[in-house]
Amino acid sequence: MHWPHDVRSGVLLAALSSCAPAPESPACAPLLKTLPPVILWDEGVILVRRSATLGEIMNTTKTKYRQRISVTPGLMSVLRWHVETQLHTPQQLESELLFPAEGGGLRSEACLRKPFAQVATTIGLKKRFTPKGLRRTFNDAARVADLEGVVTMSISGHRTERMRDHYSSVSAGEQRDGIGKVLQLAGAGMASGPASPRGMHCGMHPAEAVLNASGTKAGCV
Repeated sequence: MHWPHDVRSGVLLAALSSCAPAPESPACAPLLKTLPPVILWDEGVILVRRSATLGEIMNTTKTKYRQRISVTPGLMSVLRWHVETQLHTPQQLESELLFPAEGGGLRSEACLRKPFAQVATTIGLKKRFTPKGLRRTFNDAARVADLEGVVTMSISGHRTERMRDHYSSVSAGEQRDGIGKVLQLAGAGMASGPASPRGMHCGMHPAEAVLNASGTKAGCV
C-alpha cells in the first residue's frame, strides 16, 4: 500500500497518541524491533513493555502495567514502511529502538515538532498544538467514536477512569449537544401528564424544574 508522506505522518501521530508513552518523551518511547519484540508483525500486535523518562530507558512502563494492543492492518503497513524506508544510518539500522535518532539512541523531546508542523499545515490547523496534546487526543477521539471506556483504557494504558477522564477534554460542541439532549428530555417530560406533588422537584415536570432552577419552586410551600 502506498501512503502519501503527510498521510503517513498523520497515521503515525494517531498511532503514537494511543500508545500512552511517558509524557517526557511523547513519541520517542523505546519500542523495540528486535528482542524482546515489541511488534508481532504477523499478528498485528504492539506490546508495550518499556518506557523512557529524561533519556533513561526503563524495563517497565510508567504504570507498571504491560499492554498488548491489537491494531489495524493499515497501521501495521505504516509501521512497516517506517522500518523499511526511514532508518538510514548504520546506527539506526543496528539500534534496538523502533524510532531511533540518527545516532541510534533516543530522540530528543523535540522529535515531533517538524511532523506536527507538517500535519498542521496539511490540514489547515491554525491553533497551536504540541506533542503533549497527544495525551488527550486519543481519549477524546475514542469518546467521540463511542468506544466503551474499558476498551479505551486497554489501549491508552490508563488504569482508572479518573486518570482517563483527567487526560481528556470536552469540546464546545459536546457541551452544546449535551445541553440540547437535556432540554429534549425536559420537553418530553412536559407531555407526560401531571405528576404527584411530592419528591425533590415538588411534583414539577423536568422542564419546570429546569425553568425554576433559579430557586423559585412553583407548587412548593
